[in-house]
Amino acid sequence: MLKIRQNNHTNNIFKLQQIQISKFAIFTIFFTLLVIPIKLGVVQWENYNFVQKSQIKFANLERILIYKNQSKWLFTDIGMYGFYSQINIPPEIIVISRKRLSSGTY
Repeated sequence: MLKIRQNNHTNNIFKLQQIQISKFAIFTIFFTLLVIPIKLGVVQWENYNFVQKSQIKFANLERILIYKNQSKWLFTDIGMYGFYSQINIPPEIIVISRKRLSSGTY
């Protein structure tokens, strides 16, 4: 009779662990189903903002391309303008960053 009680106690612990695991699995699935659409919405919103900001930069690049033939050098703090327009930028200008300007070590 003692063995039956021990065996019954072991079965109860096993069932309790299964219930806890299944509750955790249900919570994880629910949390995932809730978070994924929110995360996708945030990513789409950030991509939209990035596209809007890049449109402004491409408008500036178009203005640079208008005057491309009038100069051999481009003075800008955005090195990609020189790359896309294929105009040389003095190396000293390219390496000046906002951190260097604010620290005064330029």
